[in-house]
Amino acid sequence: MHVGRSSNDDRPTAPHRGWTASKRRACWAPLLASVALAVLATGTRAADLGGRRVAVPTETLLPAFDWTGFYLGAHAGFGSGDHRFDRSLDVALASHRYRGALFGGQFGWNYQINRFVLGLEGTLAWADLAGSSPYQDGAARLGTRVTSIATMGPRLGFAIDRALIYGKGGLAFVGYRSLISGLPDPVAPASGARAGWFLGAGLEYALTPNWTARIEYNYVNTGTGAWLVAAGPGLTGYRSRQDIQTVTFGLNYLFPTATRVSAERQPTSPAGLWTGFYAGLHAGYGTGDTTFSPSFGVVVSPHRSQGGLIGAQFGWNQQFDQVVVGIEGSLAFANLAGSATDPVMGVFGSKAARIATMGPRLGFAIDRALLYGKGGFAAGSFDNRYEVAGLSRASSAKSLGWFVGGGAEYAFAPNWSAKVEYNYIAMGTGFFTVSDPAQPHTGGFQSNRNVHTVTLGVNYLFNTGPSRVVARN
Repeated sequence: MHVGRSSNDDRPTAPHRGWTASKRRACWAPLLASVALAVLATGTRAADLGGRRVAVPTETLLPAFDWTGFYLGAHAGFGSGDHRFDRSLDVALASHRYRGALFGGQFGWNYQINRFVLGLEGTLAWADLAGSSPYQDGAARLGTRVTSIATMGPRLGFAIDRALIYGKGGLAFVGYRSLISGLPDPVAPASGARAGWFLGAGLEYALTPNWTARIEYNYVNTGTGAWLVAAGPGLTGYRSRQDIQTVTFGLNYLFPTATRVSAERQPTSPAGLWTGFYAGLHAGYGTGDTTFSPSFGVVVSPHRSQGGLIGAQFGWNQQFDQVVVGIEGSLAFANLAGSATDPVMGVFGSKAARIATMGPRLGFAIDRALLYGKGGFAAGSFDNRYEVAGLSRASSAKSLGWFVGGGAEYAFAPNWSAKVEYNYIAMGTGFFTVSDPAQPHTGGFQSNRNVHTVTLGVNYLFNTGPSRVVARN
């Protein structure tokens, strides 16, 4: 008898049989792997042919270009508009169309949330949009020339990689000159401003990480106002309505910001306390001076206005260490009233009814305190009153100018801040207009206005801050 063998065969003993099974399993392994790969491939083809798919969680990446930051640029293009005169006491004036070129600059701030881009923008363009129509049976002509167009307001866009499709709207201000030519006695031109609203849309494309190009359309409506010319010792004119359409091409430079390299903002950290979008309210006190330009040797006495104002502001800040840069717009309803009695001309009175500003601001942060300066363009709406020989006449006029100011702001909570602010607003040369219901025209005098305001305000800072950094392939 042999140990390890059976009595009727010569197969290997148990240890030998175990070794042989292991060898067999090793031989089957490649075949099983091939079958598994074939099954996976078959499943993939079935999915491609409409089979059920299994969702696999993946990280959602942000678009390849980040629109967040402050930008500054220039634009140029073409504009056209219609000037329509109201019928007044059966006096019909011919309407006319004006057209021409414009060029200017823009500044703004964007913040990107996934593919949505929120922003604020201000623009100012110098224009030469001119046109005219017959006057007095064709013996003379009414002429209008738009000299400047300013806009300010929010915009909302949708980013598709390096392309941005956006819409915008807000307040608009138009400067113009008006003239009657061809009369036996020459009539001097007059210049002034109108306020209204605008809507627009555009397409912007990032050429490089910092340079973008855009094409934009805007519709500007300044409503009904006075079309004036210098005649005799003052101004005369008619009520009219104006609107403008513009198409412009522009180029922007997007300044690098901390949002491209920083981690998520900590709202309670002073180092990034001021970054983000904010909105708030303000109230205060203001004074102003109205002086009149001599017209054909007639000098009208100046007067001072004073009173309260209340309004709202919105803006965007970006903090770099202790330096804070941003853009801000504001609109206030005011009651700055005053008058003066001229011994020859009668009583002249005016009231600043609305004041709007838009422009950049620059600040220095000291822990939770912020000291800042600001400036930009301003617009105002004024109600005027003229009393002479027992008759009272009233009207309103718009003015476009500039402002500078400064203030101190303190963050008393993670999202709340309080501020005190001073602004000097120069409206430049505009109209002091009055309307006589018994006459088919509006009259008045050219004037210069400036306003000083001191306000207290409160802001709420939304927790937007720098975006997360997401790796991109």
